[in-house]
Amino acid sequence: MSGVVHLGNIMTDENENGTQEFNSVMNRVFNALDVARRDLAAQRNDNVLRVTRSTFRRRRRAPTTGASNESAGVWRVRLFLLALADQSVLPAPTESSRLSREGLGIPAHDQQGVVSERSYVKLSMTLLEFNSYVCQSFPTIPLNMIGFTLARAGNSRLLTQLQATTMADLKRSVGRSRVYIIPQADIPTLLVMASSSASAALRPAGAPSASAASTSATDSEGAASAASTLATDSEGAPSASAASTLATDSEGAPSASAASTLATDSEGAPSASAASTSAATETAGSTTAPTPPSTSVSMDADVESLHSAQWVNAGTPEVFYRRSRLEQPNRNSFNDFLIDDSDEEEEGEDEAFGTLESYVFPVEEVDLAVLLSDFRKEFVSDGLVSNICIRRKKLLESAIKAISRVTFCWNNSPYIEFVGEDGDDMGGPQREFFRLLMIEVQTTMGIFEGKAGQVFLTYDQAALDGHKYFQAGRLIAWSVAHGGPCIKALDPSLYQLMCGQEAQLEQFDCSVLPDPDVQSRAKRILQCKTAEDLSALQQDLGDWISECGIPGIFSATIGEIPKIYSYVVKHYIFLRTAKMVNQFTEGMNAFGNLWDLVRNNWIAFVPCFTNMRTPLTKSSFKAILKYEYSPRGTNHREKEEDTIYSWELVLNLIEDKLTELTFEDLLIFITGADEVPTLGFPNKPSIDFYTQEAGVRRLPYASTCAMTLFLPRGITEEQELHNILNQSVKDSLGFLKV
Repeated sequence: MSGVVHLGNIMTDENENGTQEFNSVMNRVFNALDVARRDLAAQRNDNVLRVTRSTFRRRRRAPTTGASNESAGVWRVRLFLLALADQSVLPAPTESSRLSREGLGIPAHDQQGVVSERSYVKLSMTLLEFNSYVCQSFPTIPLNMIGFTLARAGNSRLLTQLQATTMADLKRSVGRSRVYIIPQADIPTLLVMASSSASAALRPAGAPSASAASTSATDSEGAASAASTLATDSEGAPSASAASTLATDSEGAPSASAASTLATDSEGAPSASAASTSAATETAGSTTAPTPPSTSVSMDADVESLHSAQWVNAGTPEVFYRRSRLEQPNRNSFNDFLIDDSDEEEEGEDEAFGTLESYVFPVEEVDLAVLLSDFRKEFVSDGLVSNICIRRKKLLESAIKAISRVTFCWNNSPYIEFVGEDGDDMGGPQREFFRLLMIEVQTTMGIFEGKAGQVFLTYDQAALDGHKYFQAGRLIAWSVAHGGPCIKALDPSLYQLMCGQEAQLEQFDCSVLPDPDVQSRAKRILQCKTAEDLSALQQDLGDWISECGIPGIFSATIGEIPKIYSYVVKHYIFLRTAKMVNQFTEGMNAFGNLWDLVRNNWIAFVPCFTNMRTPLTKSSFKAILKYEYSPRGTNHREKEEDTIYSWELVLNLIEDKLTELTFEDLLIFITGADEVPTLGFPNKPSIDFYTQEAGVRRLPYASTCAMTLFLPRGITEEQELHNILNQSVKDSLGFLKV
């Protein structure tokens, strides 16, 4: 009606002011209609009403300074949705792949093998908008209704909840990790609900519809708590599953806990202003949500799916139209125009994510767990094992003899048999063997020197002729290939040089060099500050520095001293032992060209070859465990809770360093490993209980295969539990731990 009134006003003006102004106005109207017609033809995938309104809306030039520069930052977000509310450790790779196949895990826009624009978000958005972006990344899961928290994974694969007030804080907290989404309720049961809703949407016309277009969730007070989701575009989320949930409180007003997800524009960018909630009305003392009439979709025989690239939302919850072809979204340059949304906030989704138009997407960085998982899938044989007999007192010698046999096949899973220790290897002996083997390779093989956790390769020609460096490389590759630990001891600068990278050696700490004489000479170079110092250095150490490959020392200036120092360090830690390095890497390449994989992804493998481990804390150790309690109300349960209280006090002693025990000792005792493997444990370690027989003192024991620690019921004194636990851990021999 406003258009009619406006036209009437124009006609009145024409009668008063003449035909010239009238013709000018009408020409502008017809030109605008022509522009609208062309825009509608070019943007068939958009809502007709939205395109019409955006076409006629006043436009303004984009600012060149100020706010636009502040919002130019984007963040490559890697999401991963977990299935369990109590998840505290990353799932195994096989479980991660299963989650992704079922609509969880990695979102659809990250599974296409290329970097998608939907993988990027603006750093200028709010955390509420980011939560909506997370919900849209998993359109088949009602995350708004379930609720979720965000977490990151540390070096030990433990999940830590993120705390942030801005997107910049969140990005800093995440670091190199993925953003892991932990639901507040287990998701597997909800997948069944989503599947039934999807099938109901395809029922014939006239059939009752349990449409996903309207869903209502009520709490114990009868209040509905839900979320309103808006259909997304062709860039990512399937529009067919777009649902709108209505939330009301006990008064019939919209519930404060109702959350709404953001709609995305044709660019796939979250809109900062798109949010809507629908209030249900209360009738006859009960809260009900009005359900729109079901609209069936008539599909031809050639329609095989509701893939988001083939179907788009036509503006209603369940009606869709088929595209004639898969066209690229129509885009206008963000630098040319911005839409003026000051008077129509609900149209915020029309603003293009223009900062991505000229953004160069970086090369995708692959997680270490993904790299190792793919390596194992390619080279490790499923179901095939090789029996490996190991003598504990000669563990390194036994391992070398095992891999030197003609019939040895490194692709087969090793089945470890420790001599004199009965028991089947269900994982525990293998974990313990590889942990001990990496210690032996580092300490007793004679190819490494230096401080523990920061070692260099030795310059030993006899070891080179004996192929010890090659054997060490093979043993390390064998361990890594089968889920065991790596060496985790190389000096970081040496590791970078071995991977073909340029290390910053001007700031190298020469105190870590294993040769005291080289240390003193390197310090002498660092202390050279004046012309007199340089002259003395040339006279005293000139020949030695020249032999390190720096003949220019005699003509050097003071300004060149830092570079000379870096050359001396590089010669000593790398160039001098180049043949040893080559033999070591050849040994690693003997098993599946593993070193080539390391070299090409050297940043991802840094935690494997250098000492980046942080000691376990009480919270991280407890997060690994689960407890196998008896049913509530039983006598056993009461005694088990007594024991667990004493257990908590023992953990406090360890945390306060008031005992020799460490969390690593307990983890080794329970699992055979001193940290959570990169690919995770096959299942979660647990604590179980046993009843202490009268007159018998039975110590706590563990099964490293089942990864279960058994504690006696009814221990009420922390010191008693500490004493028997310490005795069990320190005196245990073998993986059976009895």
